[in-house]
Amino acid sequence: MTDLNDAVEGIEFLARSTNRVRILETLSERQGATRGELRDELPASRTTVSRNLAALTERGWVRQIDREYALTPGTDAVVDRFLDLASTVATVDRLRPFLDHVDRDAFDVDLSHLEDATVLTANPGDPLAMVNAHVSAIEGSTDVLLATPFLGLHATEVAHDAVVHGNARHELVAAPDAVDALQDGPEYRQYLDDLRDAEGFELHRATADVPFYVGVLDDTVQVGVDEAGEPRALLETTDPSVRDWARAKIDSFR
Repeated sequence: MTDLNDAVEGIEFLARSTNRVRILETLSERQGATRGELRDELPASRTTVSRNLAALTERGWVRQIDREYALTPGTDAVVDRFLDLASTVATVDRLRPFLDHVDRDAFDVDLSHLEDATVLTANPGDPLAMVNAHVSAIEGSTDVLLATPFLGLHATEVAHDAVVHGNARHELVAAPDAVDALQDGPEYRQYLDDLRDAEGFELHRATADVPFYVGVLDDTVQVGVDEAGEPRALLETTDPSVRDWARAKIDSFR
């Protein structure tokens, strides 16, 4: 327990000052620097740089040889892991509206692949932001692979136009209730008849639970979450690893 307490105290020492983090990051990138070079590199005063260099040296993370400061052996690993942790915290905070509504056992994506992901949610000025982004992506894509727990009439209409009147290819894996609605609902049936006659459309009834919408639309991955059928958030990313995950996940639903 003492080792853990010491480690947490060390993390706290570093986290209390962004200037300490920047100094360590700069020394790691430059393989060492003088006090003057650090002052030129960092948006901090001479006094701030000097005070934090002294604190890092006393901590044993930095050493001075002649006029140059450098990281002590092993400190580069501390810098890398701390920056990874900071990035993960920032990613989780940014994705919170999505993560609060998704089953993490089913959405088993390494969050490090979502650093550049965006999340859309409803807002007073645009309550259908997620739906509109989903429909827009369908409209602008030529290769579409989707798995969904439920349908949307506007999205179905756009998919119909893209496949029947364009050159898009769509493969849809839908939950049993959604397939029944598509086949039996009069508002959907007019589109389904045309789609079935088109070469670029495939429909599959899911054999496993579909806990969220997931789609690969050209190079973009979308994952949409709902609450009692009400859309809550839509995640979008072009990360290749997430794209591979999405294709595999849709395969598991097929």
